[in-house]
Amino acid sequence: MSNEVYANTMEVSCKQAAGKSVAAFPDVCMTPPQTPATPPGVPIPYPNTGMASDTTDGSSSVKISGQEVMLKNKSCFKKSSGDEAGSAPMKGVVTHKITGKVFFSMWSMDVKFEGENVVRHLDMTTHNHGSTPPNALPTVYQDMLAALPPECAKEKAEFESKCSSATVQGNKVKNCTDDCKKAQKCILVPKKLDKKFCCGEDTDTEERTGDHLVEVSSFTQPGGRGGLSGMGVTRAVIASTGADISSPLSKSIPLDAQFAGYDQFAAPTVCVGKDHSDPLHHKLQSLRDKAKRRRRNACRGQALDSWGPDPASDHSYATLGESIEDGAWAHKQAFPQCEKACTEKQLEAYHVDEAGIPPETPVRTATVLS
Repeated sequence: MSNEVYANTMEVSCKQAAGKSVAAFPDVCMTPPQTPATPPGVPIPYPNTGMASDTTDGSSSVKISGQEVMLKNKSCFKKSSGDEAGSAPMKGVVTHKITGKVFFSMWSMDVKFEGENVVRHLDMTTHNHGSTPPNALPTVYQDMLAALPPECAKEKAEFESKCSSATVQGNKVKNCTDDCKKAQKCILVPKKLDKKFCCGEDTDTEERTGDHLVEVSSFTQPGGRGGLSGMGVTRAVIASTGADISSPLSKSIPLDAQFAGYDQFAAPTVCVGKDHSDPLHHKLQSLRDKAKRRRRNACRGQALDSWGPDPASDHSYATLGESIEDGAWAHKQAFPQCEKACTEKQLEAYHVDEAGIPPETPVRTATVLS
């Protein structure tokens, strides 16, 4: 189930969550038969999976949905699965365990329960512990996948199936198959997590990035990404819009107070190439511009709202709901394997439910007016 308790915009891991850390690989265990040629057995790599429902040693007084919460260096998933066949006496080649515990190796730096840091969706885990180090390589906790809307059931299953062998190495996601990259396009990820989620290339010179389907410029003042460059805007002016000036992630200046809940780094994105030289990245931008021109023409040049005199950069010709629809349409054109209804629901979950912007709100429609 989705428990909808978040730390740093990521869902907190707890015993009641439906999350899991899927297929940490390789978990190398010694496996029968034990023969004269291989007395300890045969070393075979297994995928190892841990479940949030196996949480133990969690919080005692602070609960989510009535159950304990995972805490830094204290809690764990008490067991894992997938390596049961590695039952020769040596078992795991590092820990000499199978079905061992799962521990988190990352957590929130500033959100604590009972004095301990909480762990979240997409924090790193290590598997099959009997001691330190673990027997399996780190994997990424996939709790948020469990909170995807029902419209995304097909996309969720496809991602879990096709991306089970992907691994995170620093800020690179490697071992992605072509099928995994294709499935990944349907799952939107907060911008600040794109380097932990988007598949990287085989070389260390390539990067992947998250592209906002509903553009940052829809909610922020013009003048650089997030509205800071060249504007001479003081912190007092920023605060007057309702923006949180204490957060290091609050680098956007909202158009006005109704957009104060918007954070470009928490907003959902789709994985594409690192800049507009990437054909799919360029295609998405072109499709969004086409949709914005269509909205302007439908308004016959009469703006729904405006934040300045320039019709090319200061006016609104679409509501948030229409911009979500257009972003999902552009996404479907670029990635036909993804259902438009799934994309729309993911966009609504952030912009409407989390950022608190009503769908009928006019948003800025910056585009080339040709």
